[in-house]
Amino acid sequence: MNLRHCITGLALLALSALSPARAQLLVEPTVSASAGMFHYSYAFQNNTSADISVITLAGLFPSANAVQNLFAPSGFDAFFDPGVALLSFFEDTQTFAIGTSSGPFTFDSPYAPGGGSFEAVDINGMLSSGSALVPMSAVPEPSTYAILGSVVLIGLVLHRKVRRSSSSPCN
Repeated sequence: MNLRHCITGLALLALSALSPARAQLLVEPTVSASAGMFHYSYAFQNNTSADISVITLAGLFPSANAVQNLFAPSGFDAFFDPGVALLSFFEDTQTFAIGTSSGPFTFDSPYAPGGGSFEAVDINGMLSSGSALVPMSAVPEPSTYAILGSVVLIGLVLHRKVRRSSSSPCN
């Protein structure tokens, strides 16, 4: 199974995790990988009863380079704040109007997708929330797996030694 299938599966899993009560605003992420970067694209379907002013994604990897090449379609704007790890898409001359789809909002990231959340505020100040796929975890290099495996192996050996000495009849 290649990385593209895994990412698509994660995106579908994240979308299916939305409860019906929260599914009034559909967040439709698409993620692809190329040359060590992940390309994120979001479309939003507003099935709520009011136009939406801002949609914020939370849970992103808290790094200044987590969001690169940020793009918002005409009539919208986007802003990433690495200090609080929030990415906001908001109205400029357009709103996320009732019954419409908006997007794509796109960016690149060196961080792999994982489970985050979104909050949306409509023009009446009402809040909607749900789950969303966001860049949240560093992709380990192959050498990192070797180091991690060694640490786990050493931990298991030490755990067995401690366990044997505590169960010895001489104690």
